[in-house]
Amino acid sequence: MGAAAAWGAVHHAVITPHRRATERSWTAIATALASGIGLLFAASARATLPAQTARRVAPLGAIGPALYLGLAATGRRGIGTMVAAQGLSMAGVIGLWSVALARRQPGAQMAALAVVLSAAAAGAQAIPSEKLARVGLDPDAAYHLAQVPGVLVLAIAAEAVERPTDSDRVRW
Repeated sequence: MGAAAAWGAVHHAVITPHRRATERSWTAIATALASGIGLLFAASARATLPAQTARRVAPLGAIGPALYLGLAATGRRGIGTMVAAQGLSMAGVIGLWSVALARRQPGAQMAALAVVLSAAAAGAQAIPSEKLARVGLDPDAAYHLAQVPGVLVLAIAAEAVERPTDSDRVRW
């Protein structure tokens, strides 16, 4: 996902002027992000839930990527399709980590930090275009680059967390 965010920056800064390449690049980025967030959902389920529960929940991470690919195959590759597919999966990721945070599960604070960093990345779009142009970026490209730290922290959180045991009850 970090690579897809970085590619989004390249897309906005370099590829956008080339109409034909823009559509292909956008489709590749959106597919990578939808797939990445689906995998992040599965990793979050494995990191935050007991093994038996995670085995049942993790496959739900495939819904967002399947939704995107299905709609993209019918020609709907726009921002709305990407947001719907990513939003569905990311809501699940945030929900899983919210439960882990409420349960004071180790690593959940790091996941919360990742969400804050990701939200803060939107601030990059407030940087004046003239200043960003000096380094070859536009506000969208700067935003995508600013997303990378949050994605990396969330990936680290998913790897660093201590998984609950099957005897731990998950209360929804």
